[in-house]
Amino acid sequence: MTIESLVYAVGLWAIARNFEALVQQAGIPVNSISFQSPAAAQLVTYVGAGIYEEVLFRLALFGGVCFFLRLMLPTVVAVPLATVAAALAFAAAHHVGPNGEEVVTIKFLFRATAGLYFTILYVARGFGIAVGAHAAYDILVGVAVG
Repeated sequence: MTIESLVYAVGLWAIARNFEALVQQAGIPVNSISFQSPAAAQLVTYVGAGIYEEVLFRLALFGGVCFFLRLMLPTVVAVPLATVAAALAFAAAHHVGPNGEEVVTIKFLFRATAGLYFTILYVARGFGIAVGAHAAYDILVGVAVG
């Protein structure tokens, strides 16, 4: 699991390194707006983000939305809708609270993509791999930046 998690973390890290160029090549406008909310960012710390975010966004949100959508829609429709909802919520959560970042299109789009990535890992490989990949990615980013 450790090696597999590292491989997936490196894959997302490679996407992150080239994400802005890919988005600009696609002609998607990159802009920013100022939006800070001091309440929620205290919940997410650097050390616990991988576990906390996977529990919140994959187990609770994705799983819960899937459950309720499946009551009304076929699975083939419910799962993709739940995936997108969880990915967008995951991206938005990084821009709230005192430590939330300014909403910049490129960052929001990358985090939504990362949310899709982690949800696909969660569905395909399970919770442990999703947590391991997320935590390893956070460490890679922390080491590369720090």
